[in-house]
Amino acid sequence: MSNKKMKALIAVLSVSLAIGLAALGAGIISSKASGASGSAVASTTSTSGGESSDNSSLTTKAGTTVSTGTAGQTDKAGSDSSDYTERDLEQSPDLSDAKIITLTDGQDVEITEEGIYVISGTAKDVTIKVTAAEDAKVQLVFDGVSISNTDSPAIYVTEADKVFITTTEGSSNTLSVSGSFVADGDTNLDAVIFSKQDLVLNGLGSLNVSASKGNAITSKDDLKVTGGTYTLTAESKKGLEANDRIMIYDGNFTISAKEGMEASQMIIDGGDITISASDDGLNATLNSENYDVLDNM
Repeated sequence: MSNKKMKALIAVLSVSLAIGLAALGAGIISSKASGASGSAVASTTSTSGGESSDNSSLTTKAGTTVSTGTAGQTDKAGSDSSDYTERDLEQSPDLSDAKIITLTDGQDVEITEEGIYVISGTAKDVTIKVTAAEDAKVQLVFDGVSISNTDSPAIYVTEADKVFITTTEGSSNTLSVSGSFVADGDTNLDAVIFSKQDLVLNGLGSLNVSASKGNAITSKDDLKVTGGTYTLTAESKKGLEANDRIMIYDGNFTISAKEGMEASQMIIDGGDITISASDDGLNATLNSENYDVLDNM
């Protein structure tokens, strides 16, 4: 990515949830973009007493306005083939050589080797921890997973090249943390899914993630979503957070959080996204002066 052009940067600095003006307060952003055709449609609805509008505008704190409404046909929001690998986009992986893991109350699972792991079961106080080699690709395939913790992440990635979390077709999966997170040494754990490495979410099932005192999903590197259905709840913090980029190729999202999504850069190529937030809906924190803004909504 060039230093002067960010492909399909949807928000710069911070996108307000209010219609027209940030001063209107909390609101809902509902955006729809077709990953297949490249068409994009967005609408906004105020929850603070203002009138709803199908062709209004969102005003960032930096003074940049992103118009919403029906857009013309476009080419995949400006992303190129290098942004997503074939495996990123594969929604149903080959499970013939996968290892099977069944969760049990109070028994953490540590994954130290590259591979595909099919995970199922209902358990309390369990963390799936990935500590693989720095060049390892690890795929966690959720096939009916329910984890409820008090103070630790359900998924914690410390080392790997990339980790995939994939939901199987028709499966319903739930991860929740009910209390405040406990740090891991110098690492401030603050999300139900917490990854220090690249994270990819995909699949054909659903994933519900709820955090009482932290973020729903955090990546300290890139966070990509290419498929699946997600319900994210983080009333005191963020639904999706990435240190570098959030990239959405496709997927269905319902996010209820203090901030819907936050990253240095955001690239939204498709999907059906509904955000209800008390602060920012989309917050791209990188200074916008160095980049052109490409509005594909």
